Amino acid sequence: MSRIYSFVLIFLVFLFPNTSFAEVQTANDIDISVSPFRFELSGDSGDVIEREITLFNNTDQTRVILLSREDFLSNNTTGVPQFYAQWQGWFNGYKLSDWITLMQSSLTVAPHSTQKMQFRVTIPNSATPGGHYGAVMFKNQDSATGSQIQFEKKIASIILLTVSWAISENLALNSSGITINQISSGSNAGGGTSFNPNSVIDTIPWYQSLFGTLQNDGTQKPLNDFGVNFQIPIKNTGNVHIRPNGKITLLDETWVPLKAIGRESIVDENGVVISESTVDYIPLNNQQSAILPNSDRIFENTWQGFIEEYTDRYGKKQYRYLTPSEKSAGRSLNERLFPWEKLETKKVQKQLTAQIDVGYDKQDGTKQEFHAAPKFLVVYDEAKVVINYWSLALIFIPIVVLLWIIFYLIVWLRRRRSALRKEIRKELLKEMQEKSNK
Repeated sequence: MSRIYSFVLIFLVFLFPNTSFAEVQTANDIDISVSPFRFELSGDSGDVIEREITLFNNTDQTRVILLSREDFLSNNTTGVPQFYAQWQGWFNGYKLSDWITLMQSSLTVAPHSTQKMQFRVTIPNSATPGGHYGAVMFKNQDSATGSQIQFEKKIASIILLTVSWAISENLALNSSGITINQISSGSNAGGGTSFNPNSVIDTIPWYQSLFGTLQNDGTQKPLNDFGVNFQIPIKNTGNVHIRPNGKITLLDETWVPLKAIGRESIVDENGVVISESTVDYIPLNNQQSAILPNSDRIFENTWQGFIEEYTDRYGKKQYRYLTPSEKSAGRSLNERLFPWEKLETKKVQKQLTAQIDVGYDKQDGTKQEFHAAPKFLVVYDEAKVVINYWSLALIFIPIVVLLWIIFYLIVWLRRRRSALRKEIRKELLKEMQEKSNK
């Protein structure tokens, strides 16, 4: 009997809701997309909710798509859901598949066309309040055969249903579980306490600065390798999914906030990114991912440096990250040095404070907030561009010698010309005297 492995990519849109559709690609590509990829529903016991899903056939062939119902839950801290088919017998208080009615069991979709399907969610009178989670699954009727392993390709449109009445919304921030790790090569600030720098980077030699760039040459640790990762553990102790959001403000040793350290996305109601802006903090859960009831989730983001906005040659606004090394140098490490410049670096460590603010808006109009302020060390190579006197000497001494030679030649030629004129005059006078004596 062949073993069936099911591949479902819907967790990606659950984690990253700015994706416009869910799609799976395996050995035999299903090449089908769905919209919407997510339904946020709410209702009371006894309510009947009807919705519609659109399938897109992106291939040159007619596809027969089989429909099914599944449940899902989150069984890890990444937010990746685990799907369960009805026949697997999985059950807890958040099961939804039994309430879903599909109007058809299969769909035939012509090449490069769309097909709509309807489904119904019937909330029983005995429904427990809170969140219930399921999905409408789609798979190609054709399956891989002829081997002991069969690959089953699926896409899904997930359904997040909230049954009203006794709603319990509550998050818990595990402050002691917050981890801060510097991920740049050469240093580690794990948990904000450790410090293990590599050897100090020496001054770049004059011949590298003369012909190379501000960046080190591969024999030395690159200065523009930097990142600090923040992991914030949050637990949903309620009975409904919650989408928290927050920010991390970095304060220096004098409690002054660092500027232009993050990019924040502005998303629509479907989670699609419509614009971005530079902010003075590091956003948390900017993509509005959900935490399922009784689930633990670790939200993370990375501080990549200081954001510098610029306009490219096409007039379009762009941005790039400057590391602390580049910030201290006052320029990008990819810029070319002038011949009279050189780069000096020294290893430094600075204590920063991560002011963490996390919260969410409750259905009753109130807001629950959490705050933490762990300290951590950041280690980097402080860079400074200074005058390279060796390069100056190498450049200007030949120039001075050449100018002296040119000056000497000019003076010599003038003196020689003057001497020739005197000799000519002397010869002329001599000839005139000889003529007069005759």
